[in-house]
Amino acid sequence: MKHILQIVLTISLLIGCAQAQTQTAPQQYDMTFIIDGGKQINIPMSNGGAMSAENEHYKVVVAGTKLSVMQKDPIASKISWTFGFVTKSNLLIKNVVIEYVSPEGKLTSLINDIKPKLKDNRWIGDAEASSMSREDSPWLYSDKNSIFLFKISIVDSEGTTILYQPSLLSKEVKNTYLTILNN
Repeated sequence: MKHILQIVLTISLLIGCAQAQTQTAPQQYDMTFIIDGGKQINIPMSNGGAMSAENEHYKVVVAGTKLSVMQKDPIASKISWTFGFVTKSNLLIKNVVIEYVSPEGKLTSLINDIKPKLKDNRWIGDAEASSMSREDSPWLYSDKNSIFLFKISIVDSEGTTILYQPSLLSKEVKNTYLTILNN
């Protein structure tokens, strides 16, 4: 009987990879992304990865991945995106929508939480998992860093807040995922 190795690896924002830890001070730069089918925006990044998107009401604290690995079986092994934010105010949250923004600006819905629940002023949501196969997750097998952009829409008692949150999965992190899968 195959042993199922359950692993939860979350790439938290503001926690850099080993390469960032060797630097004395993170370097910040702007990265250009295309949103809404063509509009360009600049988002601050650092050599340690993505920086938290935030405004006066909300701060994104996680936009990363979770794994459920069945060793040597990429189709049965799953990878999913997990997201979280904290509230800075007592606004009533009515809806949370998370969308992946493709490099061309096309949106793909990942989460539509119509009854969001907060715990200790935190919201957490998981997207549907996909297999870790080359067909379903080709970016995982690329020997380059993978950068994703997510549109986070929060409907509350005052209106709608939109935050754009990047997530960087370094080639080192992806290699670790594949090592876990293949051992």
